[in-house]
Amino acid sequence: MKLKIFSLVTLAMVVFSSCVKSKNDLGGLRTDDGSIIVSITEPGVSEAAGHVIDVLPAFANFDFTSGNEEVKFFNIHISQPRAKKVSGALKVKIALSDGGGTPLPAGAITLPAEISIPGSNGPEIDFPVKFTVNKAGLDPNVTDYIAHFTITAADQGSVVSSLEKDVDVTLQHGKYLGRYAGVITIRDSAGLYSSNNVKPVVFFEDGLGITWYDYYGYYATGSAAYGFNNLVHTIATGAPAAFMYPGYTLDASGKVTGVYNNQTGVPYTVTFNNTTANQFAITSNDNRKFEISYTIRATVGGLNQPFTVVEKYTYDNLQMWWWF
Repeated sequence: MKLKIFSLVTLAMVVFSSCVKSKNDLGGLRTDDGSIIVSITEPGVSEAAGHVIDVLPAFANFDFTSGNEEVKFFNIHISQPRAKKVSGALKVKIALSDGGGTPLPAGAITLPAEISIPGSNGPEIDFPVKFTVNKAGLDPNVTDYIAHFTITAADQGSVVSSLEKDVDVTLQHGKYLGRYAGVITIRDSAGLYSSNNVKPVVFFEDGLGITWYDYYGYYATGSAAYGFNNLVHTIATGAPAAFMYPGYTLDASGKVTGVYNNQTGVPYTVTFNNTTANQFAITSNDNRKFEISYTIRATVGGLNQPFTVVEKYTYDNLQMWWWF
């Protein structure tokens, strides 16, 4: 019996020592360093849906009437969870074709021979892909310019995902148009209501200025109008209540000059605060920020009182949404 026990212990030690000799061969079940997988996926969707592009359409948003510029069209996602990593920079080739809408003017989008993606030791890399757009032939009234992008090759022995190697991107005209991550804080003087919403909204121009649409607000309330509304919550019950429908007038520099009701067009009477810049700032196509703070008297629940509002919006890395 002692001999059997000794033999089993010795065998276990030999097996275990063999297993730990390779950092990538735990238990003898994995015998390679893994692979580098290259795909076109949006980080926000990947995190929520296991690296699968959502059914929401993708957009590239920019002013068709301004000078030529570099525009972000999509993200390349690199998965490298094991030992094998990108060394130096990964070279990826992209092809452009017609996406089925109104054909793009010849030479509208300039693609380089390849793009270089800097390496990293992390398990994944998300790289924004930007191309220069020649706007000379673009018509601001066309809403269905669709560019189809496909990954055709990637070096360093990486694998291009067969299911996530291409994407259709619709080009949309609008200086401020796009999906933004918003943080909206509302407080009333009586302490009856509050709001500290963190939500994605879509900014667009409505003829008077700019306003936003919150489709999650629509789903939460069952009312399409609430998608345009800054909701507050009753502290005592938690029930939502309509507060205001904000739209914003801007001067040529992006400075806020007024706030109006986006349903009626009637201006609100507001007093701007200096806690924010009260400015829409655009540094580049995918680097935009809008901040505004003000005090307004409003009637909610039958009580008219002052409310303090602080709104902060940042251009979202994920430019996909359900268009209303």
